[in-house]
Amino acid sequence: MRLLEYTWLRSLMNRYEDFWRITESALVAACNAMKLPLDAAARGELMEAYLRLTPFPEVKEALSALSCRSLAILSNGNPKILKQVVKNA
Repeated sequence: MRLLEYTWLRSLMNRYEDFWRITESALVAACNAMKLPLDAAARGELMEAYLRLTPFPEVKEALSALSCRSLAILSNGNPKILKQVVKNA
């Protein structure tokens, strides 16, 4: 939720910030709000886990159904994030 809020706010303020930085800021803010400890090692581990998220179960079937079409990715992620997420998926 915090990540979505942060991306919306930056868009509304016309203040571009790299999605990776916004994700990290939102993680820190969420942990602070919940009074959860978050040292540098844990923060790094959680950020890297973001790159290895498992696709929703229906994604494989949906992409197979669309395989006869040209496909593209529309994302607010940067190339580093997208490359890693696509590789993982």
